Amino acid sequence: MLKYVQSKDGVFVRHIFDVEPTQWDDDNFCFARKLTPEQAERFGVTKLQITDPPYFDPATQRRDEAPAVLVDGVWCQRYVVSQLDAEDAANKAAEQSAHNRMVRDRMLEACDWTQVSDAPIDKAAWAAYRQALRDVPSQNGFPWTITWPDAP
Repeated sequence: MLKYVQSKDGVFVRHIFDVEPTQWDDDNFCFARKLTPEQAERFGVTKLQITDPPYFDPATQRRDEAPAVLVDGVWCQRYVVSQLDAEDAANKAAEQSAHNRMVRDRMLEACDWTQVSDAPIDKAAWAAYRQALRDVPSQNGFPWTITWPDAP
């Protein structure tokens, strides 16, 4: 998905995504990627130079897109990393834990068939795999760092 910037007199106005129509005046809607060069210039629309987002610690920080900045005549993507307060960090960890447990539960359900007594499998290997899945929440770094076991 391409991103564009609308600016006026060198001042950032807004981000524009090419997957949604944008109203350019009272009567006209258009996708940014379909604008002619003349229309793009008239409406102050240019492609956004995407930059690699900075690292952030998902356990204690959040990363948000910020208004683009004009650098040497090119509009560049910008990000802001901010600290989470204790309550937000706890809520985020609880959400991530719930998500990881849901993934783990689906992985367990996907191999329930191995527990049928006449399944032609290596029972010990599958039992070890299923136990490793159950042990995922007790791994160091959970819920942010997980080593998922490989199925036999």
